[in-house]
This record gives sequence, structure tokens and C-alpha cells, in this order.
Amino acid sequence: MKNIVLFVCCLMPYMPAHCMELSKKNESLNKNIDYKDKEKILIDDCNNQVKKFLEEYEKSDNFTPRDMDNMLGVLSYITNGSENSVEYIHQAKDKGMNGFFQYALEKTDLPIVEWLIKKGNIKYHSAKECTDFIEFCTKRLLPNEDITKRDNAYAILKVVIEHYKTEIVFDTCKDSYLQKMIILQLKHRKLETKFTIEEELLTSFIQQGQVGNSSGLADLYQTIVDVDDEDNNTLAHIIVEQHDADELHILINKNYISKKAQNKAGKTVKRLAFDNFRVFTQDPTLKSVKQEQSQAAHCCYRMLHKYFAGNNKFNKRNNCCDKHPILKRYMVNIVQGKSELLESTSSSGSSSDSSISIEKVSQPGLKETTSEVVSLVEKTQDTSSAVKNSKAVLSTLSDDPQSDRCCGWLLDYFKEKVD
Repeated sequence: MKNIVLFVCCLMPYMPAHCMELSKKNESLNKNIDYKDKEKILIDDCNNQVKKFLEEYEKSDNFTPRDMDNMLGVLSYITNGSENSVEYIHQAKDKGMNGFFQYALEKTDLPIVEWLIKKGNIKYHSAKECTDFIEFCTKRLLPNEDITKRDNAYAILKVVIEHYKTEIVFDTCKDSYLQKMIILQLKHRKLETKFTIEEELLTSFIQQGQVGNSSGLADLYQTIVDVDDEDNNTLAHIIVEQHDADELHILINKNYISKKAQNKAGKTVKRLAFDNFRVFTQDPTLKSVKQEQSQAAHCCYRMLHKYFAGNNKFNKRNNCCDKHPILKRYMVNIVQGKSELLESTSSSGSSSDSSISIEKVSQPGLKETTSEVVSLVEKTQDTSSAVKNSKAVLSTLSDDPQSDRCCGWLLDYFKEKVD
């Protein structure tokens, strides 16, 4: 016992020195460890794992959201449960800069797209993802596409567009998107597939202040044609060709019909409707053989004839039938020296005729007066306010005003507003 105590006493002076020496060695060892290198190794491990999963998904037709969850679990394990683990999935790309989103579109894989969107994939989209998405829609929503795949593609369209509404990256693509969606609608309408693009999928991308109906689609539907259609018909042309009076009545109420747009044959919508109706007037026997088509052709022409009537020819009681009342005429408004379309939608249950059109005046005696009115409108500080005021005045005009008196009244009215 005495020997042990003596041994401990002998070691006591050396213990502090030894501890200090061990501490210095640990500090030296810690300095030699490069934590950045270790972190890079873990990042590389994550990227390698995601790359393997991406390659597997490209080749597999049995990939499910559960597989995506398993992949995310592996990444979470490597990163010690980091909330940013899913970023490795969103940022994963192959040599062609395609990721899980593009492959999901290629496969029309609705469950995987939904999984990606739910995990915030949209926030990592570049212009390429937006362009690839539009290309996907134009291919997978065609009339000749398998109906099951087309339904899945339409569901994908709705899921993605709901998030693209608020993403700045899609701003540069919205014009292309709108045009191609409307062209798709024309393709389906021509083949009478009954497939429609819901307007709410388009209206969010219409520019503020665009003229036309309340949804802002009037200008687009009035002018866009399908370049693959040899007839170059607008939507209204196609509907008139199909003798669909009910649908034409809907387009009129939405202001989706242009008075001047011509197809390849040089025919306006009204001219096409007239030619179709004249077939039955030239051969009355056809009326009994094709009774429904004859009545539809009659309604199409009469609706358009009334809709495009001038100020002194519009009669709100002169409808083709009770089913297709035309309560407002085609309207144009003179703004900044040019003619622009204004809203002409109305409820079919309404009986008021509160809007009168201001058409381009070609009569020599009225040309100068109209130019002066335009000049006065342009001088107002708030053009939109002037337009509203002009419409209010016009709504009080009689159904059959004289053109010169009408223009004089407008001239005096705008002079008072400017002064």
C-alpha cells in the first residue's frame, strides 16, 4: 500500500504536463481535418444517388411516388435529416439538362408530376422547363392522342398551370402558351371531339387592360387560326361551317367573332354564313330534307346579320328565333386614332339595348368630324375614363340616330369634358 501511494506521488508532477501535451496533439489533429472536403464527399454521394434514381426512372415504367419517397429517405439519411434534401431531386439533370419533371412529362406520369409539384419542384424551373411543358401540351392534347393519355395530360396541365400563374419565369412563355392552347381548341373543334380548354386556364395570363370581353380572350379567339388548317379558319368560321347556331350564339355573347377576319378563301364569318344559308334558299327542297341544318344555317346568318348591323339598322326585336336573341350589336371604339374592339357580352335574359357601336366613318361629310372627336379623346388625361363616358352617352342615343347629328353631339360632349 505504501508503494502504491509513493508511485502516485511520483506521477503527480508529470500528469499536468502529459495532459497538456495530449491537448496540443488533439488541436493539431483537428486542424488537419478539412471539413469542407468531408461535406463535399457527402454532397457527391447525394448527387450520385439521385443520378442513379434518375437513370432508373428514365428506363422504368413502374416508378411510383413510393419510390420517390424512398429516394428522399436515402438523401435525408445522408444529410442527417436536412430539410433541403429534396433539392437534390429538383436540381438533378442528365446530359441533356432533363430532370425528373421532363421525364414525367414524357411519360405523361400524373402521379410523379403531382409528387414533384407538392414538393416544390416549380420553384426550380427554368425557361427550359416552361418550354418543355408547352411542347408537352401541344403534343399530348392533340385530338388523335389516346384518350386516357390525353386526360392525364390535361390533369397535368391543370396542376402545373395553377402554380405557373404566380411564377415570373413563365411570363416570357405566356404568349406562346395562350396561342398554342387556342390552336389546340381549334383542332378539336374542327373534328368535333367535344374536348375544351377551360377558360380559367387561360385568363390568368391575359395582360391587364386588354380590350375584348371580361375574360380578355376576345382578341385572341377573333384572330388566331390554325396554320395546319388549309382553310385558315378562325373558331367562328369553323362553328359556322358546322352549322352550330347554339355555339355561335355563345361566341357572339363573348365577343369572340371578328367582323373583318377572313379565311383562306377570303370569306368573313358573315359571308360564310350567308353562303351556307343561300344553299337552302336556292334549293328549297333541301329545307325539308335537312330541316335542322337548314334552320341552323338560317339562325347563323340572321344572328351575324343583326350583330354586325350599323347604328341605324339594329333592331333588338328582330331575332332569328326566341332561342338566339341578339341584344347588343358588334361594338368598336375609337381610341388613339384606331378602331379597337370593346366588350359586347350580355346576359341572354336581359332585354336592354344599352350599347351603340361607333363604327369607322367612311362618308366624306363625316370624316373630318370623326377625326376631331378622336383628337379630343386623345387630349383627355384619362383615356379609359373618356371611353366609359362616351359609352354612357351613346347608351342614351335612340335606335335610329342620324350619323351627322350623332357625331356633332359627341363632338360637343368631348369638348365639354376637355374644357
